[in-house]
Amino acid sequence: MGDRSQVCIKDGSSKVYLYGHWSGSEIYKQTAAAMKRVPDRLQDSEYLARAIFCEMIHGDDWKGETGYGIGTGAHGDVEHLIPVLDCDSQTVTWEMPEWDHNR
Repeated sequence: MGDRSQVCIKDGSSKVYLYGHWSGSEIYKQTAAAMKRVPDRLQDSEYLARAIFCEMIHGDDWKGETGYGIGTGAHGDVEHLIPVLDCDSQTVTWEMPEWDHNR
């Protein structure tokens, strides 16, 4: 099993999703912590995504091939609401995951 979650960074019509297999509800704290670290980069999707991903992996989780991911779409079995950070409008909205229990 896992405690899967994602965060989405939106820039114009483009979206990138950061996935954590074990992140669970911690994704919200990790996202907030990353945003506090880079307050001058909240409109810069590339720096913001990097800051959040670094917060997610805690620096030492590069040992394996699985556990984290970066993609252009929502994962099918995420178990938490997905925060969507819109870099253009400087807003946070929530995306309901589409659970696919056949994965």
